[in-house]
Amino acid sequence: MKVNIGTDIGKKKCDYCIIDSERKILDRGVYLNKPTAVAEFVNKMTHNYAKDECRAACETTANVWRTTYAAFETAGIEIQLGNTSKMRYISVTGKKTDKIDAEKIAQLLQMDMIPRCHVPSAHVRMMRHGTPENNDGARQDQDDKPHSQPA
Repeated sequence: MKVNIGTDIGKKKCDYCIIDSERKILDRGVYLNKPTAVAEFVNKMTHNYAKDECRAACETTANVWRTTYAAFETAGIEIQLGNTSKMRYISVTGKKTDKIDAEKIAQLLQMDMIPRCHVPSAHVRMMRHGTPENNDGARQDQDDKPHSQPA
């Protein structure tokens, strides 16, 4: 069974929704956007689902996506970074909430419709931002302005 994890990234918290190949919701919830909480969430995913059956997606949101992206990448779980401005046109909903956005991201991932951004290697990201993106308390530059292509 292939599972798709959609994550709506926020400065303080991240909402997630996990769906299967039939778009049935398996789990949803919230984790804090802090390296230790993100690491716990990704460890839970690797414990509950086989790495090769699991994939994730999130949107670019300033630079606050970096911790989640790096944690999935380090765990060996495929992750896609979606272009926020293009995803808005695809996933128009009547009522916008983080919970609904996470579900929409998971659905777009399940349908292979994530408009992807280019993501430089972890080494290049570290060189650009001057901080490692690992799970040992690395800081995020949350007040950086968002870019059309993530730096």
